[in-house]
Amino acid sequence: MLQYLGKHFNLWHVCIPQLEDHVMLFPNNERYVHSLQELYERLMEEDMSAGLHRVVTKSPEMRTLITLG
Repeated sequence: MLQYLGKHFNLWHVCIPQLEDHVMLFPNNERYVHSLQELYERLMEEDMSAGLHRVVTKSPEMRTLITLG
């Protein structure tokens, strides 16, 4: 629902903080991560997108790769 509101009604400034909170509370829930990732991509926020991947990734090697990438 938040992703839909952010994309279609240009309410990204309201939806992104809520999705970020949900991702921090439930990092294993892929729906929140995917929704937030898509909003970041539509806003062309590559840095935020990389940071999101870094937070959700479990492997230390993958975190390093994303940080350097």
